[in-house]
Amino acid sequence: MKYYYPRNILLCTMLALFLTAISSCSKSDQANKRNELVATWESQSLTISVYDARNTLLQKDTETMDDGASRITFNADGTMKSDDDSGNWKLEGNTIVATHTEGGSTVTQRFNIETLTSSKLVLSQRIDDIEEIKSMLHKDAKYIVVVIDFKKV
Repeated sequence: MKYYYPRNILLCTMLALFLTAISSCSKSDQANKRNELVATWESQSLTISVYDARNTLLQKDTETMDDGASRITFNADGTMKSDDDSGNWKLEGNTIVATHTEGGSTVTQRFNIETLTSSKLVLSQRIDDIEEIKSMLHKDAKYIVVVIDFKKV
């Protein structure tokens, strides 16, 4: 009778070490990304893309921002401040979860990190609730995607 336990134990041990290494890299990558975000960022451009229910692009407008037009600061303690607002932020994978108080209620927004380097940050956000601005959009508009391009100050 043959026993395969040592081989199985070796495979299990190797798998456990591999999973630990991947987990460590992910935590390290997350910490590096968080550290990279901690800075003051100045908006460079704003792009709004309008889509219909079939995800077809209906309209796309890009506006270049004046230097200093809009800034946001992510602090290491999890607080953030923009030109006219302040709140808290946390990093979840490639998403910044920002919360602030508006009219006595807590508002949470999620921004996808499209690009993050030592000097550039590009955030995007899909907005499905467009009723307040629907009259300004294409008649078949279902949702918009906002992309903001920042440079580090």
